[in-house]
Amino acid sequence: MISNVAAAIDGSSYAQRAAEIAAAVAAKFGAKAHLIYVMPHHEVPADIKDLANIEHVEAGSIELEAATEVIVTSIVAEFHRAGVAAVEGHVLTRNPVATLLHYIQNHGIDMIFTGRRGLRPIEGVLLGSVSSKLNHHAGCTVVTVK
Repeated sequence: MISNVAAAIDGSSYAQRAAEIAAAVAAKFGAKAHLIYVMPHHEVPADIKDLANIEHVEAGSIELEAATEVIVTSIVAEFHRAGVAAVEGHVLTRNPVATLLHYIQNHGIDMIFTGRRGLRPIEGVLLGSVSSKLNHHAGCTVVTVK
């Protein structure tokens, strides 16, 4: 049974698609949804600036936490509109993979959805990706969305 669904969001279009699918799954199974944005940097990433502009927020004049909270709050509202009753949105800091794995383990996540940003081949080899590392190490089903 699926009772806890998570979506790793980062402001990218890939993560947005992953969140949309996560919302559909959570609504279908009556699962609680967990939206998780992990900030690895202390500067506002370009994707968040773009999304903040869409939400009519000046990302350059506010702290990163506030900018990402606006994005998470808007995605929480999208989940509610999709029929998901129980939704939590979190903005966390530190290493994205370690933070997501810790969250999965401590919150009984049955399934996590993540976007695949498509690193260039050399970056993928040298750095790996969050979705790839989650696929290898998470103790739950991982759905990677392109």
